[in-house]
Amino acid sequence: MTTVRNEEQICAMCGAKSTHMGITSTNAFGSPDLDLRPPDMERSTMGSWVQQCGDCGYAYRAIKEKAPKANTTVTSDAYKAIVSSSLSATFLKASLISEGASDPDAAANYALYAAWAADDSGDKDEAISYRNRVAELFVMSLKGVDESSEQSMVTRTKMVDVLRRAERWTEATDLAKSLLEMDLPATIRAVLEFQTLAASQKDGRCYTTKEALDDG
Repeated sequence: MTTVRNEEQICAMCGAKSTHMGITSTNAFGSPDLDLRPPDMERSTMGSWVQQCGDCGYAYRAIKEKAPKANTTVTSDAYKAIVSSSLSATFLKASLISEGASDPDAAANYALYAAWAADDSGDKDEAISYRNRVAELFVMSLKGVDESSEQSMVTRTKMVDVLRRAERWTEATDLAKSLLEMDLPATIRAVLEFQTLAASQKDGRCYTTKEALDDG
């Protein structure tokens, strides 16, 4: 069961007040997708993962917080070009804000959430565009990170799914194969073997971890 509460926030950019939904508790039943998108009921809380000011359009994890360099980002051409009020557009704004704040990991996650929202709305081209952004940001987030570290392994395993679902078949396959050369937990190895097969078949569909493991 998911429980919520309404929270009044004061925008750190313009000072406007607005009310936003906050999640006090939730749960998840089932298997996550291969990019770790959670199952319901947690999946249904996506609208609370980001806030947007209704006055100035500032979007962030909590609009009462002013991200570093936010003033520069919200006046950029890329930010001003986002005119949609959809959830995916709000996540994209938060991704740009996070990138401007030199937080590529958060920027990648928000871009991935934008792709999930685009999936839900049935906009495949938009979802692919967001996943292309995710891939670029994942590369940025891994600069200077030890390739044998858990952070690198988890991020690159997620990136395989991002590339496959963006229909970048060769890149997805090459990355999966490079990871399979490492000493990996059995679960991750099975998932990567599944991803390699799916990419070879040019299959860009969404799969859950359970489906990948059952197939193996």
